[in-house]
Amino acid sequence: MKKRKWLSLLLAVIMLVSAVPFSSVKADAAADTVEVSTWEELKKALEYTTNCSVVKVVKDIETKDLNGHTGLHQDNIIFMSMAMDKVLDLNGHTVNAYAKYYSEVAQGYLINICDEDARLTIRDSVGGGALIGEFNQEFYYEFINVSEGTLVMESGTVKMLCPSKDNQYTKCAISVSGTAVFNGGEVLTQVTSPGGEKEERYLSRRLQAIRGEAGGSVTINGGTFDRVVLHSAPTPENRGKYELVVNGGFFRQSIALILVGDVYASNFDHLPMQINDAYFMRTTDKLDQCRLVLGGKMKTFYDRNWDYDLLYNDIPGATFDDALSMMDDLIPHLISENGAIFTDVHDGNWYVRGNMRQWVKNGGPIMIFQGTSFGVQGSIAKVISNAYGVKEVLLDGEPMACGERGFSAPQVDTTAESDHRVSFVMYPISPMLRVFGYSYSNEYSTGYIRMLVSDHHTGQGMVHFPSVPASGDQPFSVTYYINESDVDALTTMELQYDLMLETNGVKKQVSTGYKGAKVVQWVDHTQTIDTVYLDISQPLVQGDYTSGTFTVDGSAPYTIEDRQGYWEHEDIWDLTGNGSVPAILGDQYYRFIRVYLKDGYEGYKFDKKNPPKIKIRGLNRECDSIDVRVANDERSMGVSLASHPSEVIQSAWGTVTGLRAGSLVGGVSIRPNDSHFDFEIKEIQRIKNGTVSSTGPNDGIDPDSTYRIKIVGVGKRGMTFRNGPEQFDHTFGYYVNTCVKLRMNNTVGDFADYTDAPYDTASQAYTIELTPEPDVTEYDYLSLSAPYPWAGDYPKFNNNQITGLPGGITVRNYSWFDVKNGVQMRGNMPFAAGGSYRFEVILDCEEGYTLSDPGIMDAYVNGNKAQVTKADGNAMALTVEYSLAVSSGLRGQVVSFHDDSDVTVSLFVDGSAEPKYTVAVPGGTKDSSGKYTAVYDIPSVTTGTYTVQVSKKNHVTREYTVTVGGNVKTLNAEIWLLGDVNGDGIRDMTDAVQIRRKFNGKTSVFSKGDAGTKAYRLKVANVYTDSSIDTTDSGQIQRLFNGKSSVLN
Repeated sequence: MKKRKWLSLLLAVIMLVSAVPFSSVKADAAADTVEVSTWEELKKALEYTTNCSVVKVVKDIETKDLNGHTGLHQDNIIFMSMAMDKVLDLNGHTVNAYAKYYSEVAQGYLINICDEDARLTIRDSVGGGALIGEFNQEFYYEFINVSEGTLVMESGTVKMLCPSKDNQYTKCAISVSGTAVFNGGEVLTQVTSPGGEKEERYLSRRLQAIRGEAGGSVTINGGTFDRVVLHSAPTPENRGKYELVVNGGFFRQSIALILVGDVYASNFDHLPMQINDAYFMRTTDKLDQCRLVLGGKMKTFYDRNWDYDLLYNDIPGATFDDALSMMDDLIPHLISENGAIFTDVHDGNWYVRGNMRQWVKNGGPIMIFQGTSFGVQGSIAKVISNAYGVKEVLLDGEPMACGERGFSAPQVDTTAESDHRVSFVMYPISPMLRVFGYSYSNEYSTGYIRMLVSDHHTGQGMVHFPSVPASGDQPFSVTYYINESDVDALTTMELQYDLMLETNGVKKQVSTGYKGAKVVQWVDHTQTIDTVYLDISQPLVQGDYTSGTFTVDGSAPYTIEDRQGYWEHEDIWDLTGNGSVPAILGDQYYRFIRVYLKDGYEGYKFDKKNPPKIKIRGLNRECDSIDVRVANDERSMGVSLASHPSEVIQSAWGTVTGLRAGSLVGGVSIRPNDSHFDFEIKEIQRIKNGTVSSTGPNDGIDPDSTYRIKIVGVGKRGMTFRNGPEQFDHTFGYYVNTCVKLRMNNTVGDFADYTDAPYDTASQAYTIELTPEPDVTEYDYLSLSAPYPWAGDYPKFNNNQITGLPGGITVRNYSWFDVKNGVQMRGNMPFAAGGSYRFEVILDCEEGYTLSDPGIMDAYVNGNKAQVTKADGNAMALTVEYSLAVSSGLRGQVVSFHDDSDVTVSLFVDGSAEPKYTVAVPGGTKDSSGKYTAVYDIPSVTTGTYTVQVSKKNHVTREYTVTVGGNVKTLNAEIWLLGDVNGDGIRDMTDAVQIRRKFNGKTSVFSKGDAGTKAYRLKVANVYTDSSIDTTDSGQIQRLFNGKSSVLN
């Protein structure tokens, strides 16, 4: 099925906060701790991504006196609405969040975690601390709302105080739609009007400690909960996952799960709640025992608790009795497999998973943990995980798939190369159960541990295991051996075991458990095809309107069917050859291929468990994903491909090497300046006195001739080098074919001017005419750029950081030395403020290039005169010394667009027309969004305030104001192309429309951003460089977009 892309609109919700200035928040000695003593300080510390990660309460906080003694209002609510990770340390203090009128806090919560990357951890490092939400009126309340993000509770108390006088409103201390993890502490929901409840048993269910909403995830590892812990039905995308997991904790009331509609049937084998370990206990409320509850559909809107009717109409085709029976069957599955229920008052009634006391009330099955059958009021019920039963099933010592019964177990295939053993590993019986007389049985007269075995040769039979340890106090295994000769046969094993309870010296069977496994030993006589090769006639490339055809080699044992025959777009722009939109870089395209075995190749197969690998020949980049699904008969398979187009290289620059007088033509090559492509020379012609002649590899290079070089390019690493004449697509804003620029090797500087090499259609190649270099090129002047010793930084040893090298000169290595200590620095030794450092770079010369002797050479590093000395191997060493590590200055990054040409950063003193400092750096490498990021350093800037101008060809110069003190200042900048008012790197109709809307007084992009951004956007819009922003400017952008002459081109 074709995948479709749905565009979503992101709605920004702006929260208005009080205009009263924030009070100061005291910073602790620890850099990441902030101390708070008022609700206002707490709100500020939790709401903003300040540099604190721990918020410590240093005195009790009371909010009743706020807002005219009415407590908290809407603008006092705490919203954690951005990415952050905070710890709230109650530090032994009480924080009381009071709301007198529900109308002032209409949402019903006082703290809201509402960003998916927000995380709040509550702890109490001292003890006795509490976070209290106190509500004065009846309404729906949830003190803490985790709508997104994560809440972790480690210690302390979270308490909600509220009235409860009628049957309408539910109250919840913590509501979870995101993620919550409880490792300790208390969560309490308490009534503030004693005796005000009409009916304790009913109304108490409206008081909840935790409510997990649909899709929320709650994990309880510890803690105490005085009211109901409730979780709603799972969302469709989360079916099959556990949304409420209980691994520990004390519960004074019930744990409840709501199931609605057809969720009953879909979750019969997997409920979204799992209880592994927990204590259920009560010392009050004789009317409401602790219980596990499954409830059906809500009676009314107001009944947001677990008091529900079970509506059998929710289950297709089911009667009311069917519904009740299904719910009874679901209840045991809430307890983890092999789990048991234990109470501290023993009366001979013991129940394990699958055989527990159940009853139905108010439409939902309930398992009572307290009452007459389980002891007196106030007893404790304990859920014990892994209390008995089968831990795992192993095939030759490795875990294998198994089932509840032998007949329902999944089949596991293995080879017939040796005997195999299937081991059922048993849990020892929990000590809590053994002490009251529980055991396994190895006596056939009273019970058994046996295995029902069925295979092809012996039929069906029972194998007994009388030697197992009946006490169950040690782990043990029950193993069955499958003979090597049992080939091409199915062996089914079902372990059956009894759990016994000894009362008054007599053992009685309490429960029977089962676990099944199936094994087949196959002798496979077919040959498995492990790799399928597909050939495509045309790669998927940016700008394509058509699609290549898939074929396979005729000698392959398989053939293919390509039903669609073209790449399908994720939305509507398929590459059929008839569309108006070409392959868009960044969009995804899909293809489905069916592969069949040819007739007569019955001795081959595609392995369903290990599908063959797919190798595609003819694509320029690997597919994003390849999904292979083998048919059940293993004679055909479907191959689903998903891929983004390969990006067309927009500009390819290279250096001509070896074109040197006296050298051979065969030694000429083009060195690319990028790893994404290579150049191939098609032909080199010699031109002398107007006569053009061909050359051979062994011809010498004549210094008095001109040489015409014809080249083509080849893309690498997923990129496409499209050879062809220069052609710009104004609609989609990119060059259809790659543009080529070349320079000679003896050009000085990394960023010297390159010469265009136009594409010659007749030659089907890029051509350029060049004059050879002399046989030996000698350099007597060097000006290199290198890293600075910034205080606090570590040395980085990367030869690419040395720039300004002329052709034929390379960096062997460079080193840093600590002058004071006389040691060579390593990568883990930082530059210290006040330290002196020496920089040394070793330069090598390629054949045909040389550096002048040290006495003649004039060399500079970062503008500092360098000492020049000879080094081993006919190399030259350049050394400069920094008397002090760079402890002040300006550095940062500049984001720009279009190409990697130089970015210039200049600093101006107020009133000066000439820059006091200036630096030009390469534009950087383009990222996936089309942006180029340059890095600049301006060390040792004099203290003061400067106007910083950032400029680049075709961009609008942008100004910033920066104050440089006695330390390092970082300034990151972004500059836009002239006319690109939305700053996306493309000048198109979107920009023209925004300018027209601005001119007509309508809402536009010009109202976005801070004051500096708004002012810069106006400069960018002034395409015609006059005094106004009008339709003349938008018209020039439109002309550029339509491929007509414009001031922009």
